[in-house]
Amino acid sequence: MILLGLFAGLALALSAVGLYGVMAFTVSERQGEIAVRMALGADRGTVLRLVLGQGLLPVAFGMAAGLAAAAALTRLMTGLLYEVNALDPVTYIGVALVLSFVAASACFIPARRATLIDPLAALRAE
Repeated sequence: MILLGLFAGLALALSAVGLYGVMAFTVSERQGEIAVRMALGADRGTVLRLVLGQGLLPVAFGMAAGLAAAAALTRLMTGLLYEVNALDPVTYIGVALVLSFVAASACFIPARRATLIDPLAALRAE
């Protein structure tokens, strides 16, 4: 059980690092676009929502598909569960909340970095 918990924690950390890397790369590639948006009047909150939405939308679709698959495949796992219902709502909600928090944390750092882009310097570099 300890080994299973360690592997689950490692998978969560790897997903957070991967999501952070993809978002950081995306922000660096879209730096010119973000600079144009900010030069035309987009405030920092709008840019933050744009980048967070871009990062969290695939996470939401993946989480919905994963929860649906987990609920569908619980019949295979009922013999392995001890004192836990196969469709335990507390477990499903807890896992979704933890994954949402980790994904939001991984997306927030690049999104915050996107709000600090100086439009003039970014447009000069292009």
